[in-house]
Amino acid sequence: AAPPLLPGALRITSALSEVGLAQGIVSASPRRIVENVASALGDVFAVLVTGDDGVGAKPDPLPYATAVERLDLRPQDCVVVEDSPTGAASARGNGIHVVQIGATKHFPADPGLVVVPDLASITPHLLLWADR
Repeated sequence: AAPPLLPGALRITSALSEVGLAQGIVSASPRRIVENVASALGDVFAVLVTGDDGVGAKPDPLPYATAVERLDLRPQDCVVVEDSPTGAASARGNGIHVVQIGATKHFPADPGLVVVPDLASITPHLLLWADR
């Protein structure tokens, strides 16, 4: 069955793909589930880091470090969209800027973490050109 997608997910992944940006998914879920979600989002992802890859689990920084390496980028050139404190901690442990989905900032003193209320609030401008 098609996985449920959050409002705004397909719109933002499509928009980022149209401007040629590399995207990845980092999840502790099994690869078959992540591949199903990636397919529902248009197969626009250059890398998938899953629970089957043996790179640890968030908040360990290794899952996001693995994605950055596979994308052949530097952490400072990446932005992560996260909704969990463990995911935000994993990304921030690599120095990656985080756009957090939710009402309350997980780490209030962290200037590298920006909060938006929901996925539908994310725009390419926020991810690409927002002051980081």
